[in-house]
Amino acid sequence: MKNFTIFVWITIITITSYVFFQKQSHLFLSQPIGYATLNWWTIWGKWWKTIVITNYEELIKEISDNNPKIIKIKGTIELPKKLKHINNEIHIWSNKTILWIGKNTKITWNWFYISGKQNIIIKNITFENAFEYTWSNIWEKPESDNITIKHSQNIWIDHCSFSDGDDIDKNAEYHDGSIDITEWSNLVTVSYCYFSNHDKVMLIWADNKDKYMDDWKLKVTLHHNFFEGTIQRHPRVRFGEVHMFNNCFKDIKNYWIGVWLSGNIYSENNIFINIKKPILYIKTWSFLDIWSLPRIWDLKWSINRKPRDYYKYKIDNIENTANICFTYAWAGRKDRE
Repeated sequence: MKNFTIFVWITIITITSYVFFQKQSHLFLSQPIGYATLNWWTIWGKWWKTIVITNYEELIKEISDNNPKIIKIKGTIELPKKLKHINNEIHIWSNKTILWIGKNTKITWNWFYISGKQNIIIKNITFENAFEYTWSNIWEKPESDNITIKHSQNIWIDHCSFSDGDDIDKNAEYHDGSIDITEWSNLVTVSYCYFSNHDKVMLIWADNKDKYMDDWKLKVTLHHNFFEGTIQRHPRVRFGEVHMFNNCFKDIKNYWIGVWLSGNIYSENNIFINIKKPILYIKTWSFLDIWSLPRIWDLKWSINRKPRDYYKYKIDNIENTANICFTYAWAGRKDRE
């Protein structure tokens, strides 16, 4: 009898788990690849409480604690007019999966700010016009990005779109970055994202005060992203280690990547269409490129540590890279099976 009871309970648990995971599986057809998978859970969010939100106030309420949650956004989240001259930061706490539901999920006039947190997924969201007002409601040099990551780790940004929307950059200082990863942040993956209509795209950076940081910090993977018609910083790297593979860069108006003091980039099978200047570099740096096209430069500086020393990944053929990025690297596009 005891064995039969145990069997019944195991059967119930198995069936319940199967039904639950089938219900949630469409959210997680893919899993993170790269540095974001290290030192934390490899299957994030599948057991978490699910909440649907439709406005700014609900979003602020649900992200402002460390309780594990899947937060589904429906519709456009825009900063209330009464707050636009005060603060447009949306602070995200640890253990959150934030993703779209339905069509046209958009974050505008806000920026996601992640500081001192861990284990966060941001997936299938369109970000437009991160813009900062002063107290007097007069624009000054902004510090706001679409997503800012500081002192945080295990962050996965997947299938998101970034642009200035209708509020196009008037100059390089009008908006800040699409994604900035700085100040001791670590173990971040950005995948299948679309970047367009923007000047300063991505900063992976440590200041001089951080230059003696733990050698393990500021490790970022960028794969299968599509950059189109942007201007600079794809990314710009200072310190840290960045792995880039199977990304597509089209109609880049200034330079591809900037590699600065102690920046390290390992590049594989990226493709470039109409790019003016490949690399902007200053001082000591390390760069290795393998089989990107076209071979408009020959850079073979050695790098002591390779990404395969840390994690497993599969490289797509260079001939297929552009089509894969065109097809999948957008907010709302399905995951690759």
